Amino acid sequence: MSTPTRPQSTDLPVIEGEIISSSTGPSYTAYASSADRSAGAHPYAGPSIQRLFGPTQQVYLGRKSVLLAGLLGLLLGPIGMLYSTFFGALVTGFVTILLAVVTLGHATLFPFPACALWAMWAAFRRNERARAMEHYLAGR
Repeated sequence: MSTPTRPQSTDLPVIEGEIISSSTGPSYTAYASSADRSAGAHPYAGPSIQRLFGPTQQVYLGRKSVLLAGLLGLLLGPIGMLYSTFFGALVTGFVTILLAVVTLGHATLFPFPACALWAMWAAFRRNERARAMEHYLAGR
């Protein structure tokens, strides 16, 4: 699947952030920026690879609040678990419904503390994976 590119005409203006084809070949695409155009680059050439992926580029992957995940799991049960884990919300939702049917609704709130613990664990694990991925990407 290829990215659509603009025709190679010099009379068309280049909009900042627009995907354009570069002079290095038809398969490579880059973003045009006003800094590249002011540096005297051809309007359809795009920035260099060093400029796009410089050694100081930092990657930050979003974090989930472990405290918020626990509070939502404790107060809302399986619905609150959707913040941190979709699969966990499905499992605990099924268990909650099963307990409600078997006990005629008397044990409906019983899984809520387990929901809070599972949600906190899922948020913590997600944050650990995000830190590991950031560390891996920083070393590249």
